[in-house]
Amino acid sequence: MVRAARKNQPPEININLMPKEELGGTLGDIVRWVLNVGRYLIIITEIIALATFGLSLKLTIDKNNLNKRVTVAQDTIGSKALFEKEFRGVQNKIFEIKDLRTKHLNNHLVLEDFNKLLPEGLTINSLSIEDIELTFSGNFPTAAQLQTLINSFNRSETTDKKFIGLEISELSSPTTKDPAFSFDAKVIINRAAFKVVETKPSNSENNNLQENTR
Repeated sequence: MVRAARKNQPPEININLMPKEELGGTLGDIVRWVLNVGRYLIIITEIIALATFGLSLKLTIDKNNLNKRVTVAQDTIGSKALFEKEFRGVQNKIFEIKDLRTKHLNNHLVLEDFNKLLPEGLTINSLSIEDIELTFSGNFPTAAQLQTLINSFNRSETTDKKFIGLEISELSSPTTKDPAFSFDAKVIINRAAFKVVETKPSNSENNNLQENTR
């Protein structure tokens, strides 16, 4: 009866908390070496991952800062480009005004010398200046005025050379309705002979120009 009761009892549970014996010999050395190397590899990999994460974070911050600086630089360049455009516009207008003043003064000198060549008694009816050509028409009472006119322009062509190549295109004799001679003529203007002294703007004028364009 006692044996039967023992057979019906549950099997005993044997828990061994003692560490198992390590492998010895060459195989054990290899296993220990692999485990140590694996630990170092894991540590190195984690260090590389952390360094990569830190580097990517720094690069992201640098990129954002660079984008901000680029935006600020673009705004600055845009404002300076607008100022430069305005400055060049004002400068071009000043050059145009100076050119017009030079041409006007040059034409004024041309007319002064032109009037000096006209004989007494000759009347000018029309006169126009286009670049280097002066076209005019008029009338005179006698043929002597015409000869004097031709001689005056011939002397100018040989001396100061301000007017070259006088050409009389039309010449009408006196009639009962018009007792005077009438003519149409043109002459070439040598603008190089009419020197105009150009004044350069002073430093104060340049400073005022820059302040006005800001």
